[in-house]
Amino acid sequence: MNSSEDLSLELASPLPHRAETSSPDDADQPSGDRFDELKAMGSAYEVLSHLDRESVQRAYWWLGEALRLSPEAPAQLTGVPAQATSAAIPATATRLAAIDSGQEEAPLPRIFMSQKKPNTIQEKIACLAYYLTYHRGMQHFKTADIVALNTEAASAKFANPSRDVAKTEDRCGYIVAAGNGMKQLTTRGEFFVLALPDREAANVALGEHPHRPKSPRNGTKRASSQAKDES
Repeated sequence: MNSSEDLSLELASPLPHRAETSSPDDADQPSGDRFDELKAMGSAYEVLSHLDRESVQRAYWWLGEALRLSPEAPAQLTGVPAQATSAAIPATATRLAAIDSGQEEAPLPRIFMSQKKPNTIQEKIACLAYYLTYHRGMQHFKTADIVALNTEAASAKFANPSRDVAKTEDRCGYIVAAGNGMKQLTTRGEFFVLALPDREAANVALGEHPHRPKSPRNGTKRASSQAKDES
């Protein structure tokens, strides 16, 4: 490393290490500052994308040292190809920032669902939850809201809405309980839906936001209890 690089590194010192206080289940909980991370990602990408590869590498390693981060990339931890990660994350961060600022116009529910092309009932519920959250301003919603939007989108009816919503939460981690019978979209769910219909990018999103499925042994009881709460 030459003298100019030594000087640049001396301009900033590593930040003090902060003790980790989150639990494994915190990955499924949406953060009140969820867009701060996305804006930081978008800003960092915008700046670094104009640099040559060697400069980007120096900046990457210095930031890792300054922030005491692991040198391993998320893709290496989840088995997702690095090429897919690099292509999907900047686009995802940019689009979420546009939605947050109101720059992206909301499509009709039917058009939105046809664009996303969900393959399963749980994916469909995730898409409907995303629409309620970002295009209807409903951070918290009930199963009845999901059903009503599904009808508005002219989509096939749910055979058992309470059971299907419970599976979307427990097995897939796209939504999470918000209390009083309400649900809300998780970070995993929003990144997944935003990546659709690109299945490669959607798989990257799931890999970046893993979910540990809950035991299904109380599934029937949960669905029954949820239906009672929403009646």
